[in-house]
Amino acid sequence: MAKQVPEGYEIYENPNAQVFLRKIQPKEILDEELAALHAELKAHAKPTKYIVDIKGKVITIFWTSLSGEPMTDLHQIFGFGRMRECEEKNAHFTPVFRLTLVDPEERLFIAERFCFKGRIDGWIHLFGGGGPDSLPTLARRYIEHLGEDSFYELF
Repeated sequence: MAKQVPEGYEIYENPNAQVFLRKIQPKEILDEELAALHAELKAHAKPTKYIVDIKGKVITIFWTSLSGEPMTDLHQIFGFGRMRECEEKNAHFTPVFRLTLVDPEERLFIAERFCFKGRIDGWIHLFGGGGPDSLPTLARRYIEHLGEDSFYELF
């Protein structure tokens, strides 16, 4: 059992609570870019609905499997508050949207959403507005669609 994290390494927890020891990742995304992204998320989503994960030049937004619909019978037995707390603690997060830095000098990103069609199942570029563009512009354009039916109309 290790008593300390080795120099040059960090503890990383992925969006679904798996913990790893990994080499410290270079910081590619600027603090002001992340602040703009978080401001859009705060304006359009509940904090328990998403997790932002950054790996190198890629920012991935994971969305929760929570439907928001109460499980009527169990809520009546255990109480709404306790059931909601349990649901949030055990939520599974799925990657649904990502922004990738493609031009570090100009700070340009592209936006992609995950396509859940059986024959595609992968990342698709959002044409006609998915960049390259600044991260704040792409966040304003697309974050409002997370968790909405309009998200599945983005191509």
